[in-house]
Amino acid sequence: MPTSEIKNPHQYEFQHKDFQKTVDEYSLLALKRFKKLVRTYAIYHACLLTALLGELLAFIFCLLRMPKSPLLAISLAGFLLTTFIYLVVLFYFQTKKPEQFLQLRTWFILLCRKALPKAMDETEYHLSLANAAYRLASCLSKQENYSYNIFPSISSISLLVKKISFIIHWKDLHKMKEILLLVSINEHIELIKRKPTDLEVHASLANAYIALSKLYRDPKKNDLFETLDWEQKESQTKDMQEKFQTATEKAIQEFLILNHYVPNDPWVHAQLGLCYHDLEEYEMEIKQYESILELCPDDREIMYRLGVLYFKLGQNAKGLRIYEALILLNSSKALDLIDHYDAHFRQQMRLDELSIF
Repeated sequence: MPTSEIKNPHQYEFQHKDFQKTVDEYSLLALKRFKKLVRTYAIYHACLLTALLGELLAFIFCLLRMPKSPLLAISLAGFLLTTFIYLVVLFYFQTKKPEQFLQLRTWFILLCRKALPKAMDETEYHLSLANAAYRLASCLSKQENYSYNIFPSISSISLLVKKISFIIHWKDLHKMKEILLLVSINEHIELIKRKPTDLEVHASLANAYIALSKLYRDPKKNDLFETLDWEQKESQTKDMQEKFQTATEKAIQEFLILNHYVPNDPWVHAQLGLCYHDLEEYEMEIKQYESILELCPDDREIMYRLGVLYFKLGQNAKGLRIYEALILLNSSKALDLIDHYDAHFRQQMRLDELSIF
């Protein structure tokens, strides 16, 4: 089938509506389990840190007011013991938590498998499971800025709680979504091993890779990401950039497979263009848009994107030709396009950073 007929392949539409409702119910149950799990860890941390703070204050008080009292030694011993316990518990949590996330994933997928009708086509079976994992990941995405309901009427306290909640839980949310999206990708790959030339599955897998790449890109767009300390941001950003590039390159490979079988499909070239844009490979992006214009000469949106790229790369003559073509088509995008005429000059001279013009 032509890939242009495939609508949102990674959001595969269930042919069994009852199963879709069941997946939504299981997603809510899984979300509750996940929240309970991460809250439990947060409470443990809060209790031990509070105990540490209390013992430290007691030690300082005894040191200043009762330096010869045995309470000084007791408070110091208590502080050291609690510190040791906290470090042991922290090490245990770091080992146990990923295992519990995997157990939650397995529990959810097993429930979905049991809910599937017995007589199912192989394609529908794997794509249904892939979509179930994707839907749960989407539910978790809505919890990105989730916070505890503490003094919601006081905006300053509510904002502080929201920032603290993000710092505590964003890694857990990110990890769980990553696990689920990898499940979705794995279901597609298992199906491709059985149906290597099924274009629908390749298109769906490509979009699954794009969903994974967005996971590594989106956290940096969250304003609360800036609340992390420098070391956290630096390590997380480097790791996410590497994974983002890998996932995007995998998506490109799937779209290239589609392009091999359906070389004249504008949708495939458009998706390739978006992938190359994300990787900042603008020359490759230009080639894809030029291919689309050969197939659809009057596509105003593609003409505009291509013109912006020409100006961005300093190819102003080509950009002006696109501008003239948009004028002939009476497109309002022509005026928007010409605003990018100095994009390359600004970039080279870093005028935006200097607040000039």
